[in-house]
Amino acid sequence: TAPLPGEPEPVNPVQEVGDCLKLVRDLLTPLLPYLPGIYTDEVVAELAGKVVPVMDKYGLSVEGVGDLFGPELSLAVTVLPLAYVTYKVHGQYKAALDAERTVDMPKPQAQAAPVAVAPVRAMVAVRDTGGQLSMQGA
Repeated sequence: TAPLPGEPEPVNPVQEVGDCLKLVRDLLTPLLPYLPGIYTDEVVAELAGKVVPVMDKYGLSVEGVGDLFGPELSLAVTVLPLAYVTYKVHGQYKAALDAERTVDMPKPQAQAAPVAVAPVRAMVAVRDTGGQLSMQGA
């Protein structure tokens, strides 16, 4: 039925749930850029149409959420994705600056492997003194 004069228009719960789902989708899009391709406006409207009867069954309602936090939600939906995107772009900018300032060092030339030298054994004549010490220099 139509509202009486001076009364606000009744809230369409399907529209209200759909708006909440679109808000969440738009808020998460900078983090997950594939969401708008999956949750199109038509899909969100159909999903909202299926969710409202379940919400009614359990006594849940989102009535007036948009009116209660309208300006704050609008600000959050605008600022939070922008802040995230700015953060990511700044990280890429810093990485590009670091890459530009980095000088690649030439690779060290391969040094020749050390040559293995066989140990040399010298044959020295040794006198057997039978375990007695001999004098130095003798």
